[in-house]
Amino acid sequence: MNEVEKEMTELRTRVSDSDYVISLGEMFSILWHKKLTITAFVSLVAIGTIIVTLLMPNIYRSHVRLAPSEESSKGLASKLGGELGGFAQLAGVSIGDGAVTPVTYAMEVMRSREFVGNFIEKHDVLVPLFAGKGWDWNKKELVLDGDVYDAEKKEWVREADFPKTPKPSRQEAYEEFMEILSVNQDKKTSMVDVTVDFISPVHAQKWASLMVAEINQLLKARDVGEAERSISYLEEKLAETRNPEVRMALSQLIEQNMKVEVLANVRDEYFFETVDPAIAAEKKIKPRRGTIVGLSVIGSFVFICMMVLVLALSRERR
Repeated sequence: MNEVEKEMTELRTRVSDSDYVISLGEMFSILWHKKLTITAFVSLVAIGTIIVTLLMPNIYRSHVRLAPSEESSKGLASKLGGELGGFAQLAGVSIGDGAVTPVTYAMEVMRSREFVGNFIEKHDVLVPLFAGKGWDWNKKELVLDGDVYDAEKKEWVREADFPKTPKPSRQEAYEEFMEILSVNQDKKTSMVDVTVDFISPVHAQKWASLMVAEINQLLKARDVGEAERSISYLEEKLAETRNPEVRMALSQLIEQNMKVEVLANVRDEYFFETVDPAIAAEKKIKPRRGTIVGLSVIGSFVFICMMVLVLALSRERR
């Protein structure tokens, strides 16, 4: 007997001594014998999943597609980097490599704790965000959870463990709002999408639109303020300077800042221009109840079949 035949014989001996091997036909026979158990288990899981998914509120998505305006790429640094770059070097100003663009800066502002916190307080987002539990299509209004907020007394009544309070804190509100807010940029087109997912399609549309209006207003106020301060400072320096080249560069800087101030004051959509406005969605985006139930049925069927076979194999071994 050669070495290969010896190894095969030893392998068969180990299998027959320690393991019970069942054929495919035996597996089907075992499963068929336990068909009632399998059917009952899968049915219970399916019914339970259906009940759970029906209790889950519908979520509606509203999003705004934005195009960065010309002003979004115009800041003092970009101006200094262009035709006034020589003056920037003369003044010892470091322009930087532009790793953080004005658009990415604006997106980070929209995600910031201060901006979101101020937005929640200014537009009364707190009650619908935490107390909303569904949307009534007949009445076109948000259904509030009375165990969280008493609408008649206008009081927070939710149970909260320390250090939380019945009324959600600014930090808790920020974290909750960031669960429904998404701000992303398409790298190919440079378009920016502001998306809000919420149980109320009307609130989702309202908040998405207001987020755009607020960031435009904030960046406009910032640039106008910077332009006014720059003009005041540059005019002082211009009065003190006698060098013709420096005076020309200062005059150009003053002119550029005046343009920023004028354009900002005449445009509502100063930084971002709306390409596709937000709408109140008529169709939910989640939960996908059919998919959830289907996956739970398949998963439960595979699980119970494996358990039946494992138990059968264990009994045969004993």
